[in-house]
Amino acid sequence: MTATGGKKRRVSKKNKKAWRKYVDMSDVDKFLDDTRLEERLGSFAARKNSDLFVVSTTRPVLSKKQRRELLKSKELRCFSILKPHTTVPDPISKRNRVKTREERRDSRLRTKEQRRNAQILKKSAIQISQELQNNNNVKTK
Repeated sequence: MTATGGKKRRVSKKNKKAWRKYVDMSDVDKFLDDTRLEERLGSFAARKNSDLFVVSTTRPVLSKKQRRELLKSKELRCFSILKPHTTVPDPISKRNRVKTREERRDSRLRTKEQRRNAQILKKSAIQISQELQNNNNVKTK
């Protein structure tokens, strides 16, 4: 190889620092890396073809229409992210339950309302029974 830009510089390699600075060791490093790799994995001659080579399996080529239909059938990514991704159920399922509006109300208010509703139902039942008796009395006369 010829050096571009004139003659190759002559550098003194008198001490260790100069050797490290001016000697190109890249080919030696590459060779050592290759030998270390062979020591770890074994020589390439001893390995099986199935270990060295892989048959590439690519997806079948789909037309534009087929790809669009496939994308339409898939769930949107923004919704799939929101779904729980674990198959392990939550051990404390009570903490995740959303209470209804009635459950969120004060229990004392609920009991008062239930009593009031019961009284209203009793009054309406009494009124209905009285009206039925009045209707029966009117029909018999």
